[in-house]
Amino acid sequence: MNNNTATIPWLVYRGIRPDGQDEEELEEHGRAEEGGGQEVRDAAETEDDDYGAVTHTTICLRHIIRVRVDESLTAIPANAFAYCTELREIKIPETVTSIDHHAFFRCDLLVTIQIPCQLRIVEWNAFSFCCSLASIWLPDSVVSIGANAFQSCTALEFIRLPGGITSIESSAFDVCSTLATLEIPGSVILIGRLAFARCKSLQALRIRVPSS
Repeated sequence: MNNNTATIPWLVYRGIRPDGQDEEELEEHGRAEEGGGQEVRDAAETEDDDYGAVTHTTICLRHIIRVRVDESLTAIPANAFAYCTELREIKIPETVTSIDHHAFFRCDLLVTIQIPCQLRIVEWNAFSFCCSLASIWLPDSVVSIGANAFQSCTALEFIRLPGGITSIESSAFDVCSTLATLEIPGSVILIGRLAFARCKSLQALRIRVPSS
């Protein structure tokens, strides 16, 4: 990796556009979420010609379709992939313990996401409006699901809630309109207002009794 990417090596992205062409000019497509639309300039090729490294921590690369995150990262930053409407797949390394707010907000085509076994927190609006996400398996390490975390994930048919989770915040699964069954572990001590509102397909809700 070139020296100009060594300072914040937080993300490695798949530089393929929806039309199948390689991303030759990252600056044409990468835009920072903050700073008045400042272009993302710190990019370089890695040993794999299909990947580039991005050093900005609040970016929106609207044309990427696959992502693998660098193993030095311990959290997916807030707004990291917000409005990446072509993103379909992402692999998150086992080092990540938190997915911050709006990290994948309105990733319309996101279908597959590999959740790390050490993840503890899914913050508010982390996956809201990911309308193609059909299933998600949360590991037992997760203790909290933030407000609106999966709101309007209208294709979500299955979610596995971990055995150690303690809080499901307000509107966490609001408008998950295809979610049919759900089991809430006995470890849960807080279910926020409207957590499962407008889940019109929900037919079976099982709440486990806490073990003594």
